[in-house]
Amino acid sequence: MKKYIVICMQLFLFGIFAQESGQLQTQIRHTIDEIRAFVAIPNDALDAADINRNITWLTQKFSARGFNTTVLPTEGKPLFFAALPISDEKPTLLFYMHFDGQSVDPGKWEQPNPYEVVLRAPVSSGWEDRSFDELQDSIPPDWRLYGRSTADDKGPIVMFLNAIDLLKKNKQALPFNVKLILDGEEERGSNPLPKAVRQYRELLEADYLVINDGPVHASGLPTVIYGCRGITSLSLTTYGPVKPQHSGHYGNYAPNPAFQLSRLLAGMKDNNGKVRIPGYYNGITIDEETRAVLRSVPDDVAKINAFL
Repeated sequence: MKKYIVICMQLFLFGIFAQESGQLQTQIRHTIDEIRAFVAIPNDALDAADINRNITWLTQKFSARGFNTTVLPTEGKPLFFAALPISDEKPTLLFYMHFDGQSVDPGKWEQPNPYEVVLRAPVSSGWEDRSFDELQDSIPPDWRLYGRSTADDKGPIVMFLNAIDLLKKNKQALPFNVKLILDGEEERGSNPLPKAVRQYRELLEADYLVINDGPVHASGLPTVIYGCRGITSLSLTTYGPVKPQHSGHYGNYAPNPAFQLSRLLAGMKDNNGKVRIPGYYNGITIDEETRAVLRSVPDDVAKINAFL
């Protein structure tokens, strides 16, 4: 599966980087214009009207690229679904992204309007604003766009759309089917999503899932992550005296629930982060091929420590 996903990603990248420079620059400028327009639509996950306006924009843009689109009702904000025409002879990739953003406090932004994208270039003292008119013949790779959700997570959506544009312009057929599910409540925890996945199971059926959302590697290089850790929850009950005790009363005699919990939590891992719970690693193996991939990751300890 890993090799297959890498091949799929390479096909997308080939559609972008194997073009003539002029075509690529033109598409990048179009990408920037499109992300500015998308970011200009407020996307507070708490505001249903915001989410609906974003869905309208998504419907127009994906439909224009030949996608079949559907709005999926949930117990919360609706999901947006899109798919290119399906061929039973091809495997299917399902892409997940989200278009909502966290609530904005304009006073904490170094620009008048967080929903108006600002272009900045690095200088010795930090960053300085630049005009979009300066993006003519070439686009400096170290310049950055600032605005709510330019990266997390409207940016990947717009890049996906423009990758599709380039593939079509160069008549490059995809060897797999494409489906997308776009979330409007990720920043609120995606609470309706698990039930919606079960409800729309047949529609979302796919051979592989690609999540276009996640942290950037410390090196700043494009990153492919082969898996995400899962979540296990449990409830614990600790017991102590039936009556409240003043500090020091029955000390070291009556059990203290706070200390019991702290010992339990501290005992779950050793000093190196290895889980000590019996049976936790049962059935988990790391083969040599995977270890080689892990060793090849360009981790810069000094840079990571400086970041943390």
